Amino acid sequence: MNVKNILIYDKDADFVQKIMMIFSAKDDYRTELCTNAAEFAKLTSAGGNHYYAVIISEEILFSNASYSKFLDNFIEKNPYTKIIVAVETVFEELNNLLKEGKITA
Repeated sequence: MNVKNILIYDKDADFVQKIMMIFSAKDDYRTELCTNAAEFAKLTSAGGNHYYAVIISEEILFSNASYSKFLDNFIEKNPYTKIIVAVETVFEELNNLLKEGKITA
């Protein structure tokens, strides 16, 4: 079985944990969470960590020019990794659906 590693970077750790649970329900995904720039840099610069996808919130990505530059460097070194920029309103809507019990983690 080919396990796909997914890195989720957002400051709202509680909500991201719920999203991680959705992925963990499938055997072929492994998720990791980071909530700050130091963790993100450490996880993405480590030679052994190859990510199928990196999910990062737009708020974080556009809050500091250094994140965009770091992500550009990451993409250059990892051209096959999918980069998913999560729009905050989508995260909020998913969070509301989780709270209302309309979807489950």
